[in-house]
Amino acid sequence: MSDHLFMVARNSRASALLFVVATSAIATTTRADDTLAVLPVTQVSTSATPSTRTDMQDSSGKITLDNRAVKDWSDSTGLLTDMLDTLPNVQFSDDADSEEALTSLKPQSISISGGRFYENNFSLNGLSINSLIDPAGAGNAESGINDISGHEMAIFVDTSQLESVAVYHSNVPAEYGRFTGGVVDATLRLPAQTSQSNISYYTTRPAWVNFHIITNGNDEDDPNYSAPEDPQYSRMRFTASHERGLNDRHSARINMNYSRVRSPFVSLAQTEYSTTESASLTLTHGYQYDQLNVVSFIQTSPYRTQTSVANTLNSNYQLNSGGTLLGSTWTLQQENATHTLKLSANYSENSRSAPDHYFNWLNSNSRSWGLEAGLGSSKEGGFGSLDKYQSGYALMWKSEFASALPLISAWRTGADWQYNQTGFNRPDDTYIYKSPLYNTQVQCVNQTLDCVQREQYFTARQIYPADKVSVGLNQLALFSEVDFDFNRARLTLGARADHDDFLDNLNIAFRSRASIDISADKHWVVHTGFNRYYGGPLLTYRLRMASEPYYQEYRSTTQNIVNDWEYDSETGSYRYIANDLETPYSDEKTLSINGLVFSGVMRIEWLARDGHDEFSREETGVQPDGYNYYRLNNDGFSHYRSIALSWDTQYDDYRFGFNITRSRTESSNASYDDDADAAVSADYVWYKGQRRTLSDIIQLREDYARPVIATLYGAFDVTSALSVSSKGRFKSAYTTVAESSSSGYSTTVTENGVTRREYLDGYADTTISASFMLDTTLRWKPLKSDQLVVVAEITNLFDRRTYTVGDSSDGIEVGRKIWLGVESTF
Repeated sequence: MSDHLFMVARNSRASALLFVVATSAIATTTRADDTLAVLPVTQVSTSATPSTRTDMQDSSGKITLDNRAVKDWSDSTGLLTDMLDTLPNVQFSDDADSEEALTSLKPQSISISGGRFYENNFSLNGLSINSLIDPAGAGNAESGINDISGHEMAIFVDTSQLESVAVYHSNVPAEYGRFTGGVVDATLRLPAQTSQSNISYYTTRPAWVNFHIITNGNDEDDPNYSAPEDPQYSRMRFTASHERGLNDRHSARINMNYSRVRSPFVSLAQTEYSTTESASLTLTHGYQYDQLNVVSFIQTSPYRTQTSVANTLNSNYQLNSGGTLLGSTWTLQQENATHTLKLSANYSENSRSAPDHYFNWLNSNSRSWGLEAGLGSSKEGGFGSLDKYQSGYALMWKSEFASALPLISAWRTGADWQYNQTGFNRPDDTYIYKSPLYNTQVQCVNQTLDCVQREQYFTARQIYPADKVSVGLNQLALFSEVDFDFNRARLTLGARADHDDFLDNLNIAFRSRASIDISADKHWVVHTGFNRYYGGPLLTYRLRMASEPYYQEYRSTTQNIVNDWEYDSETGSYRYIANDLETPYSDEKTLSINGLVFSGVMRIEWLARDGHDEFSREETGVQPDGYNYYRLNNDGFSHYRSIALSWDTQYDDYRFGFNITRSRTESSNASYDDDADAAVSADYVWYKGQRRTLSDIIQLREDYARPVIATLYGAFDVTSALSVSSKGRFKSAYTTVAESSSSGYSTTVTENGVTRREYLDGYADTTISASFMLDTTLRWKPLKSDQLVVVAEITNLFDRRTYTVGDSSDGIEVGRKIWLGVESTF
């Protein structure tokens, strides 16, 4: 189905653009009042509304971007997380502004309240869209041997079809679980009863981007040195939707989105092209009758990349990811109760189609393509086809009751069940050939795949055997909360109990929050909370444990005749193990004050998170059974402290605000595939002229951890035909500790009366510079009606450096960038 969707999307772009122009032209000829707008200045509104982002009386750390805010802060990419950079306690990777982000169609990863980027809970209409297929694999190489680059989201949601996005960063209600970061819950727009169609097209080009060529490492004495060149690429996004009422009770919408990026790269001295496509087709149905509301949808979102391994002959491969989500939400409103039932089914994949075997040949007469391209060897082939998939079902029920009991105002209770299955399939053996030898007398004797007669042969290879495994996971949760009202104070006490059949732990998390109206008129409210959040089980490790490991073979020659391959028992293949693990959890304390200031809502919040029993891994070395083991453990930890100031208001024609977050993030390891040894190690190193332990100096997280993040944003209807939205983002300088390029230091130490000489690795501070960028979007309606809108989006308006290239490196930074678009509604 994904191939057909990509084909339809590609073929419909040109006709859609013509349709936009034709529709607008018809409108101008058939309606006399739709002449070109002359941008009359609108009267400034003086009617202010408190923030629509923050409910002063709500003690949960919920920030809501309503439909107006979604339109204001969504950019031309249509990616879900890109609008969240105006929120406190949310951090993006330093790579979000890098050159690579220009050609990525995946949502940017985010950290919420100090959590790792894969520790968030993403949902659509309250239904999980989290990926269980290696959620920390977003940074993995696309051409990895036994894995495929993944993402923390299983499917990607286009912002054009959203009604709102709610982000919980603290005091999260008990109905949400399986996270230690935050919650991002996107809500689809209910289809309208009136008939309406929308078409839009956005594009950008390298000529519309100002690139900064950074040459810190330029060695003028190196005759082979060449400075980086401006990247070349093309990128576009197309959306189309139609919605209408079917009768008084039913309405429906169909929404299609398609994005494409194509970029050239040099491989074997020739220009090749990498093409990535992302599409989605969503059918949404709404039903409203009396006290019953039903919203059902099905979304299929394929994602595809076609490219090749750089400087490798016959290496074309295709990556497929994304999936399908079917969901339905039933809400029954009664006089004193609200009941909600949510059902879903999902399927997603990360798969690759590629040549079965990889050869790293020596340059020779018969294998000369590497030599002709100025390379040290002639590489050929690929890493084999793989298929990783995830499927599952979910059921969630919640009821909320208004209470007539003294002091108790409301009671919420519910249950959440999920079943997921993940699978791994390598249909054929894959051989990775290495260690070739020249031998002009070698006799291959029918072994022509990995041997060249009288020229060369391989002496070692890794074998990734054909394998097909699947594992399942059941998760069940029960939750309940009670609201107590005491005149000007409110207290919410709750708990959530989670269990799964992998870790097999019963996790009971307390959820509590309270508020007090200190001004007696609801103009100043203090909120506090004490909470525990348990993470989800790591199903990808269960899959790894069931998979067959790779192994190695070697061979030599006898009288110049190649021998058969033999198993290499000395190398020790790798397997995975995870036994007797606790479930990672984070304890939270928070205190905030909300107040009405200058017709807006000001919030000052102190937040503390401490992560315990977090996943990391260790390597065992070769065991008696001949295997090395990667053992998952609970040695990881993290600490997060922040204080955030925010203010937001909304007028009829103006919306603006700001936030500043000062934070400190410490963690033992970046992901579950890293060990925590450095953070708990007693090993000594040389740092700032002193002998120090690694645990003393390596605690600060290296990414998603700027000490100060500040955002100023505003959206203005300048005239009835022109609107402007802008946001300025400041990221403070950041200093962390990393191993230095020095070979080490020698010193003498005395322990237990014995003096000895010690050689220590050198570590030094590394500073990442501060940056500031201002983004602006202009929306102009050339007609007096709203049928046609021209969009110009300018990122990094002042063309500032992003400092994504280090002080001792060469590279490219993205300066000012422009997107242009056109939107039509009819």
